[in-house]
Amino acid sequence: MTQTAQQLEPCPSSPNCVCSDEPNESTHYIDPIASIGWEPMNAEESTSKENGQRLLAAIARYLESHDEFKIIEQTDDSLKAEATTPILRFVDDIDMQVRGARVFVRSASRLGYSDLGKNRRRVEKMRAAMAEAGMAQPLSP
Repeated sequence: MTQTAQQLEPCPSSPNCVCSDEPNESTHYIDPIASIGWEPMNAEESTSKENGQRLLAAIARYLESHDEFKIIEQTDDSLKAEATTPILRFVDDIDMQVRGARVFVRSASRLGYSDLGKNRRRVEKMRAAMAEAGMAQPLSP
């Protein structure tokens, strides 16, 4: 998965990918994971990048605690991981970037056309786990 500065790779046309850098109206769009204290009005100025980095570190610990994930590369500001489905052993790629107090995410299947919503559910499960741990805001309805 390649990325340009501050942009995650766009999703293909197939419905097996979600990405925080897609347009909001896209079916591929998924909200970034926002750390506690992030405010939409002045997001980049009102909270520090440190909050985003702490959130990414917590996400990394979450991934390490689940057998389906393997972290491939990690810095303070980014993370690349693989997720393997338990039965058929399909591999999906996860790419995350810290931007201010939020973590932008892309999760995409390597093979096939449809993932039956697996990538979206995976990211939302991570978001819920981070919210439960007091590290992230829950997704607003």
